[in-house]
This record gives sequence, structure tokens and C-alpha cells, in this order.
Amino acid sequence: MSDIKRCPHFELEVGGATINPETVHEIARFTIFWGKFEFYNKCNKYSMPEDLPKIARKIETINDEVFKNLAMVLDAQAAGKGYSVPGYITDALKARDDEYALYIERFMNSECSNKNDWILGAVCVIDCVRNNLFNGEKDVSILDKQIYLFRAVNNVLEELIQNQS
Repeated sequence: MSDIKRCPHFELEVGGATINPETVHEIARFTIFWGKFEFYNKCNKYSMPEDLPKIARKIETINDEVFKNLAMVLDAQAAGKGYSVPGYITDALKARDDEYALYIERFMNSECSNKNDWILGAVCVIDCVRNNLFNGEKDVSILDKQIYLFRAVNNVLEELIQNQS
């Protein structure tokens, strides 16, 4: 379990939008977990796509329920926005390329035949979330609505980190 403790009274105001403390906490966890994940895997923004299969093979076991929960959260977000799975991958997640989109589509459709496929799909999703958050694709006003996505992503990252350290 995460050793990151919650600061319950910290809310953040940015540009007139207030982000609730739970969302601030989940985004902070995401930032820390992603940093640890990249550190353990010696990743950088240029090597991530090529490194994914190698990363997936390094991990011995996974709790597939954590991965299935992320897929369910993504499906709910896509349905809530009226997207098909491919439309959600392209328009909302903004998949890096066709290979990423294919990994993510298999992941969201529960078409993963082994742990490597689950890991590949999840890490592609997480990389998209990271890119969207840090490259200006996520407006501050919608962050509270995405707390379930951040929680699910954090659970997957935590699972991957625990199985690598």
C-alpha cells in the first residue's frame, strides 16, 4: 500500500477553479508514482514506446483486478462522453500513435490474452494521461471529474512499482 499520506485540508485554486483536496492528492500521487515508474525503467519521453514490451516482460506477476478496474473506468468515461472506444482513444486519450491505440483498444475491450498485454495496454493509457496532464490537454476545471481515472491509474502504477522494486 502507498506510503503517501493524505493532507485533507489542502485545496488548490487555479485560475478561478478550485480543485478539491482528494483530486490534488491523487494528482500528487500520480506525479510521484510516474516518476518512480520511469526511474525504475530508465525511461524518457523518447524511449517509452520502444521500451514497453521490455517493461512488460520484466514484471513477474500482476493483480489483474487493478488493471480490469482501470479498463472499467475508461469504458465508463468513454460512454459518459458518448464516444466509441476508438473515438475515445483518439479524441480524449490522444494516443501517441497507431501502435499505442491498438494496445489501448485491446486493453479497453478486455482482449488481453496475457499479463504482458494487460501491462502494455495500461502503460499506454497511463502515458496518455501523463501527456494530457502535463502538456496542457486537461483543463483545471475538469480535474475533479477525473478523480476516478487518477485513482485507477495510480493503483496500476503502484502495482507495477511494487512488482519492480
